[in-house]
Amino acid sequence: MFVIENGRLAKRQVSLGARDESQGLVAVASGVREGERVLAAPAPGTTEGMLVTVVADTSARAQPATAPSPPTSTDSTRAARPRTGGQ
Repeated sequence: MFVIENGRLAKRQVSLGARDESQGLVAVASGVREGERVLAAPAPGTTEGMLVTVVADTSARAQPATAPSPPTSTDSTRAARPRTGGQ
């Protein structure tokens, strides 16, 4: 998974939790902190260190999980697109 740090992508190892296949949701058990922005569906060719620009909200903000709770999505509240002009 990629997180967005200071306008660049940083790769993170995450542990996944419960899934809700019917809604396309998966809980992230560890590896990201509350409030971090993540790139949940990277485009082909996405690489660590790539410059990105946050352009728009794309989904509801994920809620922190507390047991027991339904699965929540990662915090993909904003779409990111690669900046033109290189890395």
